[in-house]
Amino acid sequence: MKAEARYLDRSYELLLREVDDGFEVRIGDQSFIVRLLDRTNARWTLEIEGRIHDVLITEGEQGLLVQWQNHTFPIEIYSRKHRLEHGAPGFEMTGRIAVKSQMPGKVVCVLVGEGTEVEQGQGLVIIEAMKMQNELKAPKKGKVLTCRTQAGKTVNAGELLFEIE
Repeated sequence: MKAEARYLDRSYELLLREVDDGFEVRIGDQSFIVRLLDRTNARWTLEIEGRIHDVLITEGEQGLLVQWQNHTFPIEIYSRKHRLEHGAPGFEMTGRIAVKSQMPGKVVCVLVGEGTEVEQGQGLVIIEAMKMQNELKAPKKGKVLTCRTQAGKTVNAGELLFEIE
């Protein structure tokens, strides 16, 4: 599962993948294995990289409240699709963002090139997959640094198409 989390006005890409008896959690470039040992209502007992942690997770007005090691972390979690369609107030991705193909397919049309200033939600490329055309949109406002595709090219899932800063 892919999602984005916001904490203190910074955006983090999340990837959760089931492995053996737990989950691989990837936050940005960091990856670790998490096992759920017990859950009673909002109290979660997790094993993270071999260490046991008690975490309290509750819903707040604007997302989740995670209480861990005597600290409270307000966290908002969005799917990329939800954020692009509905927007998330005050939610701005920072730094260089890689835009990758979400599925294998054929590039029908490239809508922007290197150096183009784009708005969040603006179309970047149209990819045909399973006889349907899908438009990939800019995850943030910024400048297209690299464009690594062209019309007619076949792309694989996870292939880097654009970098935006």
